[in-house]
Amino acid sequence: LPIDEPLARAEIHSQLLKLAVRLSPNSAADEIENFEREITAVGDASREANLKLEIAGALVSTLEIPLQEFSAVIESYLAFVETQLANDGQAMGYALGYLGTLRLRQNRLTEALDLTRAALRRSAELGASNQVYRWQWQLARIQAAQNESTLALSNYARAIESLTNIQSQLLNGTFTTFQERVTPVYSEYINLLLTEAMIAGDEASQQSYLSVVQETLEAFNKSEILDYFSDDCLLPTEFMALDSVAEDTAVVYPIILPDRLMLLVRLSSGLRLYPVSVSSEVLTNTVLDYRDMLEFASASEDQMI
Repeated sequence: LPIDEPLARAEIHSQLLKLAVRLSPNSAADEIENFEREITAVGDASREANLKLEIAGALVSTLEIPLQEFSAVIESYLAFVETQLANDGQAMGYALGYLGTLRLRQNRLTEALDLTRAALRRSAELGASNQVYRWQWQLARIQAAQNESTLALSNYARAIESLTNIQSQLLNGTFTTFQERVTPVYSEYINLLLTEAMIAGDEASQQSYLSVVQETLEAFNKSEILDYFSDDCLLPTEFMALDSVAEDTAVVYPIILPDRLMLLVRLSSGLRLYPVSVSSEVLTNTVLDYRDMLEFASASEDQMI
């Protein structure tokens, strides 16, 4: 790509880095070396800063990357961004937010909170919607780590509302993008709601939490379908709602968590939650095996015709 397209180049480097990490976390170092060699040819400090900002974001946001090995690189890149792009509001919003992400991963929660709030203020002032949801989500994660569940739930809800408002900008049918930018917000929110429901001191409070879980699951399922087909007008909302089922019908919502499966069951008498002791890995493998069995049976029937 021509050197005068730093943002496009930054995105390419970011995706190459993430691909390298998916293949092997250790290969991230090789990709950084390739990036460093190419960046010497840029010859412009602001363009170099944009490239480094994108790579710093990829490094700090990719949990598979060993943080201790790359924290110095992230700090260095973000410091360079601050010196070169101080007048670029959006760039500074990302720089503050990514530094907040780094502090969160380092368990320096007070610093992470201050940096993330600063990033959110700057992004909101600029009307940068694609940043706002990101920092609301990060605030929620920090507050959850601080055991401030009420505040965390509030910011998760705000992040999902902001995400919904920019959903059409994210619709592209790309599984990786949806998994990175949408799925974690919903899954973390649902997980925290379930935790609060299980420790609720009375039936009314538990039902309230579970009702929000149900609504959030249905909203997520709709987002997933619309993203898959890259069309925010594909299906009317009422088509995907389950409020019209017969009163005596049970509706089961499976919720796959890393260490267990939770079944949320909607009955005419209310919502019930049932934990199932099976890991996501075992469940995924079982589903894949079942799918293979169905495909094999279907292929065998075709051959008999």
